[in-house]
Amino acid sequence: MTVLKAIALAGYLGPFAKGKKALLLRPNPSAPGGREEIPVNLTAMLKGHAPDKAMQHNDILFVPDSTAMKALHRSAEIAATTSSYAAIYAIQ
Repeated sequence: MTVLKAIALAGYLGPFAKGKKALLLRPNPSAPGGREEIPVNLTAMLKGHAPDKAMQHNDILFVPDSTAMKALHRSAEIAATTSSYAAIYAIQ
């Protein structure tokens, strides 16, 4: 299996995924903590600017979320809700 196949099987990336910060976690007894962390730029791979990487048995593809993007999105939702309530009460 390759990294891009794993992304396709997972149903693509979430809206807040940090594709440039993805890691391939590979078991390695000689590495610190028993595994090595291989950086993977999913953004470049998905655009065809970087080659796809082969995954090995027991590899884990970790794609972190952007906390800042989640907060920004949530703030926009709150602002929209607040303004719609203000408009409703202004009409009455």
